[in-house]
Amino acid sequence: MFSIECFSGVQSNKSKYGVNYPGPICAVRGSNVRIPCTYSYPSSHKVETVRWCSMNSNKRKCADPPYVYDSSSNSASEGFQYIGNKQSDCTLLISNVQFSHSAEYKFRFKTNVTDAQWTGDPGVTLQVGALKLTGLPESETLKEGDSVNLTCAVNCSLSSPQFVWFKDNQRLPSSDPVLHLPALTVEDSGNYSCALKTNESVRSEIVCYKNRQIIPLILLSRLHPIFSIFNNIYTYIFCNPYCYLTPSQQSIFTPCILHCLTLLLCSG
Repeated sequence: MFSIECFSGVQSNKSKYGVNYPGPICAVRGSNVRIPCTYSYPSSHKVETVRWCSMNSNKRKCADPPYVYDSSSNSASEGFQYIGNKQSDCTLLISNVQFSHSAEYKFRFKTNVTDAQWTGDPGVTLQVGALKLTGLPESETLKEGDSVNLTCAVNCSLSSPQFVWFKDNQRLPSSDPVLHLPALTVEDSGNYSCALKTNESVRSEIVCYKNRQIIPLILLSRLHPIFSIFNNIYTYIFCNPYCYLTPSQQSIFTPCILHCLTLLLCSG
């Protein structure tokens, strides 16, 4: 996006001044955001002052204070850092962005030519949103064989957001906003989270399929009267890692069934 403003200096150089911003930027709360920016001017001119301003507080296209960065006083608002230069790079870095940082930002520079000052207008829009993991079942329990769709979303505008998924801090191959877990098994045990591909360090809340003590294979014999429902057939029950039985429960059939066929779902 190429941005210009009415030039107050030498008119013949008007077309040579400009600021180039990216499109709207979406950032997750708590992340560090880099706003790339370049600017141009006649090669015979020398840049003396560079400034950034937020339209939340500055209503005059950066012509006057307040600024989030001002090279003339070498000052910057908390969390803002100018990582550009006085040649052609006007990149701004915002650390630990919060919802209050959502705003339109504009860059302004002044050269050594009398009255030659330029503001990139319109500016670049930054939206700060919260990363959220949705699509969890209303019930706190899931059975083996159930399927779950976890959806990663951020409440700000992105044309085609890309996400990354993690299981136990290991990156998964999927980059879609929806992670499909069909036919849950014990191998699905773990902690799941997601993040924007542009900033993997800031992740969503964790969804945990809680892993419990592994119980070995249990042989149910026709000699035991409580298992007569199996029509005198030797039956094997495979208890997965989610199955937990106390010593007093190991001789009781019903609790084992309930535990062994149940996945416990927790969040936090």
